[in-house]
Amino acid sequence: MIIIYRIDNGEITRLVSAPEDEAERNLLPGEAFILAETAPDWQTQRVADGQVIAKQACPAALDGDRLTGLPVPSLIVVQSALSRQSFYSAQAEDEVSFTYPGDYKIWVQAPGYLTGEFAYTKA
Repeated sequence: MIIIYRIDNGEITRLVSAPEDEAERNLLPGEAFILAETAPDWQTQRVADGQVIAKQACPAALDGDRLTGLPVPSLIVVQSALSRQSFYSAQAEDEVSFTYPGDYKIWVQAPGYLTGEFAYTKA
């Protein structure tokens, strides 16, 4: 099993089942590879120092309409029954807008971290 990952953050981009001597032919710029006996879980694991390791818990927290403790950079997704918006944040704290009354789910995704998930209800 060839595990291909991003050099800059260790995120696993894909798994390739091919002879080991073909590993380098499968790389794109900015990628590296390691060999493994079993397939990792790309959602919960990443590569660091040539080893597959667990991703850290997302440190973000939702306080009203503010997300704090965001990893930088982060992708933030806000979804309700009526709308879905996503944006990138390059700061450790950001405001989230809730347009319509109802229940919302908020996801925070960042390299090296598990996806953070939050719920919010706007009256």
